[in-house]
Amino acid sequence: MSLKESDNLSNSNQNPQRGNKKNVKAIISLVAGIMIITAISSSALTVIVLQRLGVIVLNNPTLSPLSPISPSPTASPSQIASPSPTASPSPTASLSPTSPPASASSIFTTQCLSATPGYESVLLKNSEPPNIVIAGEVLPELGYLYSEKNDSGAFVGYAEVSCILDSKFQQLNLVVGMDSRDTRAIQNRSLTVEMRVNGELKETNTVTLGAKQKMSVNVQNVRSLGIKAKCSYYRCPRLSILETSLK
Repeated sequence: MSLKESDNLSNSNQNPQRGNKKNVKAIISLVAGIMIITAISSSALTVIVLQRLGVIVLNNPTLSPLSPISPSPTASPSQIASPSPTASPSPTASLSPTSPPASASSIFTTQCLSATPGYESVLLKNSEPPNIVIAGEVLPELGYLYSEKNDSGAFVGYAEVSCILDSKFQQLNLVVGMDSRDTRAIQNRSLTVEMRVNGELKETNTVTLGAKQKMSVNVQNVRSLGIKAKCSYYRCPRLSILETSLK
């Protein structure tokens, strides 16, 4: 073999070796690139996952990027505040009956019987006192003494009532009058009112239209009180009781 052919053969053998080295370098570079890309992708994915789990808080310099947040310790059973027992409602104090004031005692709180022939009751208490007019003044009528009733109302011809009193009372006070609106309210008519204690006459008063009449009688140690009203004419307006008290 000539020298020239030997050189050519040597060169042909060296060219494949050089080609193989280049291929190896290319493969190594490709693998390295893939590994770098994979590492970068894995790091980014890890950061995203940790952010979702709350392990890394971005833009917070007080936390290190990889320092996990330790869970708060669970309170022991003894530290859990037990609900405070509901206070039982205090028993409602029962209201003791209030003793009525002395002014609550009146002629209407006594036991009274009619002494008018043919009438069982002539002293009537109004459950809801109506207003009447006496001398232009509007006044509540607590009750009244009468002898008869018709469509136009109650009136007095002659009426008498006897009441049983308690020995604790000492004085009976009355304010009476006649309703100026009554159809029998004629100026010249009046009522003569007598008050008797234990059958003895103690007080006599004349009740005229347009005026209130105050009456008072001592009832100390009195068992029976009698009240009698008689009209100066055939019929007069009923004897309206405006105030009454037993003291």
